[in-house]
Amino acid sequence: MSNEPQSSKFTELAVVSFPLRLGNLLLLVMFAGIFYYLHRIWLSLGAAGFVLTAATTYVVALLYLSYLVFLADYTSQGYQKMPAFSMNVVDASRWKVFRVMLLFSLFASLLPLVDSVEVQRLILALGAFILPLATGVLIVENSMIAATNPLNWLKILSATGFDGHLFRLFAIECLLLIAIYVTFIAEVVFPAIFAALLLSMMLFRSIGALLHRNAEVLNLSVQFGHQIDASNQQRHHDKDIAQQVEALKNICEKGGGVTAAFRQYEALLAKNHFQSEAAFFEHFRSWSSSELAVMAGRGYIERLIQHRRFSMALEVLSFCFKVSGGDFRLTTVERLLTLVQYVESLEQKRMLARLLKDAPDQYTNDPRVADALIMAGRLYAEDLDFLTTREILDRIEREHPLWAQDDGYLETRRLLDRVS
Repeated sequence: MSNEPQSSKFTELAVVSFPLRLGNLLLLVMFAGIFYYLHRIWLSLGAAGFVLTAATTYVVALLYLSYLVFLADYTSQGYQKMPAFSMNVVDASRWKVFRVMLLFSLFASLLPLVDSVEVQRLILALGAFILPLATGVLIVENSMIAATNPLNWLKILSATGFDGHLFRLFAIECLLLIAIYVTFIAEVVFPAIFAALLLSMMLFRSIGALLHRNAEVLNLSVQFGHQIDASNQQRHHDKDIAQQVEALKNICEKGGGVTAAFRQYEALLAKNHFQSEAAFFEHFRSWSSSELAVMAGRGYIERLIQHRRFSMALEVLSFCFKVSGGDFRLTTVERLLTLVQYVESLEQKRMLARLLKDAPDQYTNDPRVADALIMAGRLYAEDLDFLTTREILDRIEREHPLWAQDDGYLETRRLLDRVS
């Protein structure tokens, strides 16, 4: 549909310099020449000239307005320049153009109804202010009713935020109004007409740029932009991860085995500062063999806890615990005691109770194994497994007698005594 260049990185849309491009200058000169010629006929022939030129002036004005609507529409999609003319381009925006032309015609039809030149100028000034706003609403909503609702004009102004782009839009409109006024009173008509056309092109370009800048807020789809850049970067990232995962899988199956693959995996993580750890783990857990996922899961859980992502840490721990048949451990008892505070299901609670119960055998030199047993006893008691609770408390008395005076131990012991 377009020959828009696919640059590797999107650059901000040019607004002020856009009309000064050679092709746009030639277009402006052509339309300014046509309007100037029609204006001269009107002045030379008087009333007869008006009759002869009114229809032509109206058609030419609609043609130029159509171009401006195309310009605003394609700019809002992120096009740096107008795409090459084709029926596809016309079809994509024809209804928007038709509706803006209808709005323009409604404003233009008011001019013959008033005799006062001052009122006519006021109508033109209002049209110069309202038409761009209505065009913006049309591009977003694609609805004639929405475009004629003043509340939607205010809505689109507030949605875009009163940033520098918006103030630039207002400044362009003010200059455009002055140029239109000068067109009617100046002796040097051609420069005034040219300035009015140039500023109108800049105005509609600015509208498109403003919509594009706030596309996410306005729920407007774009073809080019920083949003697309981010999406492309994510796709490239996903592709790179997939290739690296495939290489690790080949090492597991044909190279040095799981240990060699794990060392390679750790090197990859260190290289990108662990930014891809979640993506790697999602791939590993889908493999038929879960050995590498279990090895990777231990460090992943540690970093999730460090970043206070406890829910995800519990989910990964549950997976590793299940696929390893319960033969899984973290680096310290402290990590298990931390996760107990964030359990979200009975299954997770029972898993942690089991891990804490086995802590003295798994973490022989950890200073918090007694705390692990006390917590395990409490969890089993809450699950009404009083036989296992009693075994844990008896072990505390034998192996950690000082902890038999701990408040947690005493509370669980009193509970046992009541149900005995």
